[in-house]
Amino acid sequence: VYAAFSKELPADAGAIKAWLPRNRRAEIKKAQRIKEDPAFGFTSDGDIDLFYDVYAGAVKRLGTPVMPRRFLHALKDRFSADAEASLVLNEGKPVAGLFSFWRGDRVMPYFIGGTAAARDIRAYDYLYYMLMKRAVERGVRIFDFGRSKVGSPHFNTKKYWGFDPQPLTYHVALVNAEETPNVNPNNPKFAAFVGLWKHLPTPVANVVGPMLARNFA
Repeated sequence: VYAAFSKELPADAGAIKAWLPRNRRAEIKKAQRIKEDPAFGFTSDGDIDLFYDVYAGAVKRLGTPVMPRRFLHALKDRFSADAEASLVLNEGKPVAGLFSFWRGDRVMPYFIGGTAAARDIRAYDYLYYMLMKRAVERGVRIFDFGRSKVGSPHFNTKKYWGFDPQPLTYHVALVNAEETPNVNPNNPKFAAFVGLWKHLPTPVANVVGPMLARNFA
């Protein structure tokens, strides 16, 4: 069901673009508008609440309940400088954000999301590229893209970045059940729920979502 993605970064930050597949290099070139246009901005020390707002909106559009805001604050409090929220801004307002962890010789981008405009300006490409660049500059060698469901959009995105999937195997102990519960959002039983959730007003989804999210972990 899942695969993991990790890869050793080049030793020189200037070599990252050449290290990436050609199609990613083209997208990063387009994403440089964020650096060149004074209307845009970038920070690697973004406000947790600003990140949560763009992330919550993104997962709602995917039909997924979001975790509670306090969970991200707890992660930041627990991991301190080893957890960060990077933000792409437009006229001072967040367009996209990436929540990442630093651990030893690796950096782990974990939660990412943005507004509807984020994809048009290649904000996601810019966030990942800037994280890779900063990792090399800090002497961190492994870019750990984490796990994704096989065939999911995130799975395909990581392949587009030149990362090879490494299948993961899990052992499950069944208690009062004869087969493993299928809580995969791709399960057809959840289709109606996903469709409904996408159309909920964001304030409602942000209140109800955290109460449901614990059942989808």
